[in-house]
Amino acid sequence: MTSVNETKQKRQNRTVTLYLGNTLAEYQEMISTEEGMQTLIQQVETADSLNWGHLADGHHEGCPRRLRFTHHDGYARWTKHFDGTQELVTIIRVRCLDCEAVFTIQPSFIVRYKRYDTDAMEKFMVLLFITEDSYRMAGVGQALGMDTHQEGTWVALEKAGQDAISPTSLWGLVQWLGQLSPAQLNLALGVEPPTHIIEDEKHMKECGEKVYVPIVYAPKEALIWWTDYIDSVSEDSLLSSLERFKAISERLAHIVGANVDGWDPAQKALQKAFPEITLAECHLHAMIKLGQHLATFKRQRKAMGQPVSEQEETQIRAAFIRVLQAPTPTAYQKALDDLPSVFDNEPLASRKDSLVTKQALFQAWTTDAKLAVVSTPLDQCMKFLNRKQDNMQTLHGPKSGLATVNAWAITRNCWRFLKGALRAGLSPLELAGANFLGIPWMQLVNLVLCAWSTLALAAGALTIST
Repeated sequence: MTSVNETKQKRQNRTVTLYLGNTLAEYQEMISTEEGMQTLIQQVETADSLNWGHLADGHHEGCPRRLRFTHHDGYARWTKHFDGTQELVTIIRVRCLDCEAVFTIQPSFIVRYKRYDTDAMEKFMVLLFITEDSYRMAGVGQALGMDTHQEGTWVALEKAGQDAISPTSLWGLVQWLGQLSPAQLNLALGVEPPTHIIEDEKHMKECGEKVYVPIVYAPKEALIWWTDYIDSVSEDSLLSSLERFKAISERLAHIVGANVDGWDPAQKALQKAFPEITLAECHLHAMIKLGQHLATFKRQRKAMGQPVSEQEETQIRAAFIRVLQAPTPTAYQKALDDLPSVFDNEPLASRKDSLVTKQALFQAWTTDAKLAVVSTPLDQCMKFLNRKQDNMQTLHGPKSGLATVNAWAITRNCWRFLKGALRAGLSPLELAGANFLGIPWMQLVNLVLCAWSTLALAAGALTIST
């Protein structure tokens, strides 16, 4: 008789996710024939040779692992599509002929413990993070997409009431996707880490408290490499975030240039995390600061009965820009000397002092052509995040908040630019060199998530395994 105090042995996880076709139809065609089943077995044996996922730790102790498997059995499970319909999927189990360990082989369009297939999940993430719907409105968008008879909004919503995804379920999918950081996915897909970045922090307010989202961004490919969710932007907090970024892989430790704003803690954190880094301060932020001080100057002059003319304002701005755009230290000094006399008095004197003390930061672009001059690409990206956060209302705490910004970043990295865009038909990841191999991007995410602990972070590893 078994004792009630006896500890049950933990059941070993032997579920392995492999690419076995883009769709359920392709997969069913494969497993319906003996030849197709042998192809599946060969995929498993190849994956075992690469230590893919739980094939690396699922064999019985002492197994020689001679890459020999056979079809063991199978079972059926339901999967749900974006249109609300459900289908049965046959899940194949294979057995190692050396140690008799049985492995469950899951096609990559199926997500373990989730009802929806990856095609539906991809569409949900697009509704949520690209079209910027709220959790509730993403479900409404799905319901309207089911209106194949064009019966109108309210009829469609009433009919789809039982089939459309709930906000809670959608939130659960976001938490699943957000387990992965953008850097992990980028590296897994063979993208070369950046040497030059833009770094900035996005201020948010959640449940009445301030939080911050630091972002590391590669401007050439419009690719997000890192997002985090922290409660302050002190030097220590930002340094800890950057160290977590570097801890993903030593390949991420070779950043040599960064465009930043004027926040000193961020600059110091970057210099400590990357000792060889060259910092360039954003010219656009400098112009924004000038605009703020110029507005104060205009109010003062107006109160004195000496309003600033449009021509004088244009001259002030043009003189300031000439300093920022000076190609050499000599030209920079000359442009400084040529600044109008109004820069000798407050509030504009502080802007002149900034140009003097930050000359190395403002001129860094002249010695390293790969440095971005402005942070505009990341600023535009942050505007999307800002609207997303406004729509979602709350991210439900630090853990959920981090998962949400990760999911947002991954979706933006994988989403292909639409027709008419300069880079139409390509995603930022593809621009950076990733080859999706014709596999839908959510399936790639599923593959990486299911095999991350054993995935070799080298270009081509995923290609070989699939």
